[in-house]
Amino acid sequence: MNKGGFSWKMALGIIKAKQRFSRKMGIPMTRSGRQRNARASAGRLIPTLSVIAVIVLAIVMLSGCGPSATQAATSQSPSSGTQVEYYFTRAQQHPEKALESQINSAKSTLDIAIYSLTKKDIIDSIITAKKRGVNVRIITDHIEAKSKSEATQLQLLKSAAIPLKENSHSGLMHMKVSIIDKAVVTTGSYNYTQNASTENDEVLVVIHDPGIATNWEGEFQQMWNDTKDYVDVN
Repeated sequence: MNKGGFSWKMALGIIKAKQRFSRKMGIPMTRSGRQRNARASAGRLIPTLSVIAVIVLAIVMLSGCGPSATQAATSQSPSSGTQVEYYFTRAQQHPEKALESQINSAKSTLDIAIYSLTKKDIIDSIITAKKRGVNVRIITDHIEAKSKSEATQLQLLKSAAIPLKENSHSGLMHMKVSIIDKAVVTTGSYNYTQNASTENDEVLVVIHDPGIATNWEGEFQQMWNDTKDYVDVN
């Protein structure tokens, strides 16, 4: 069955792309292989390559949000100075620390679209960014926003005068994205929670590229301006 544009042919293509990337970059596809390499260098830095586009597209498609076979995805070619870092939770690479480092580096803008936001250390970093003059905006999922654990943290963010929105459409706001100073993007499977930081199989990808960040910022701005599908958190 081809449901939501997904097909086994598409899945096979993603797997083959990951295998080619694995062979070219020397990054193991299995958890055990990654764990062997992880202890040698956490947060490995990848130089600019055209396969960056494959990483981002594969993440989006594997998260269930990818385009159908007949629908072209918006693409952004990496620039010559693009750098990519990746942090696996189960390989003890601490994606939460990598994310906090990026938030702490923000100087002017910090836009976050996150499905689940409950980890106190990350909340504190966001509030600290606001206090030092960074323009912070957050979009989260309307169901998660009503959970006890997230609602408590959202109240702290609202008390810090950080504008918050949630989706009002019937689907999930399932993105896990931060855009820092329109120059850096973080994405991946990683939710901003304790379990995602310590227990789950998760990955945080950090992309240093102003062109890509500007493109993603445009998508965030469209969501923020959409008063039909996104509303203020009460």
